[in-house]
Amino acid sequence: MDVRGIDAYLLPGSHQYIKAKYNIKCIMVIRNNIYYGHVWYYTDSNYPNICGIYGLKTSIVNVLARNYSPFRRGISNILFKAIAKQMTIDNIQNIVVPWPLEVMSKILKKYGFQEVNTNDDTFDRLFLNQLTQTSNYFTGNIDLFLNL
Repeated sequence: MDVRGIDAYLLPGSHQYIKAKYNIKCIMVIRNNIYYGHVWYYTDSNYPNICGIYGLKTSIVNVLARNYSPFRRGISNILFKAIAKQMTIDNIQNIVVPWPLEVMSKILKKYGFQEVNTNDDTFDRLFLNQLTQTSNYFTGNIDLFLNL
């Protein structure tokens, strides 16, 4: 699935069985009515202490203009702060990120996430079960965001 396909997959009107299973939110960075980036955040009431994120994206304008505008740098940092805030509101400690793209894997490792490669029925994989059967994902907890 390509990057654009991720959004189409989680937007209203598509894949209703996934939306029935998960409570899906889109966390966006908008400043002065200008889009900077977003990430999909989802929870499942059957797994009250875990959330997932998917499709962390930045605007292409950020990439092109980051040398000219300090705010256009570090959008992932801003999004991770927002994720931490939502995790606090939802009283969630753990986070899982399924099959990230290579650039996202580097960002996750930078923040201290741990990569997992397994076909075992781990708690994380059971949480992800309705979205994906992937054996590759990253895990972390809210403590990773405390120093942002």
